[in-house]
Amino acid sequence: FSSMNYGSIGVVLAHEITHGFDNNGRLHDEFGNVRNWWKKETAAAFQKQKQCFVEQYDAITVNGLDGLHINGKMTQGENIADNGG
Repeated sequence: FSSMNYGSIGVVLAHEITHGFDNNGRLHDEFGNVRNWWKKETAAAFQKQKQCFVEQYDAITVNGLDGLHINGKMTQGENIADNGG
């Protein structure tokens, strides 16, 4: 079971590290100060890729809850980190 423990902690660590580059984390520098440190090209590419996550999660319907949909924009940081982890 140690391999499962290592795998589990790896997923959690990767998830948390990815938050440093999600829609909120990307707006902070290495010291935690609010600063837009990405190049314009990088930010534009991120916006394009981020929109794919938003649209994908917007399309999810929760079964049994009368057509309740996930709000992909509201959950984008977690969605990005979950996929990165």
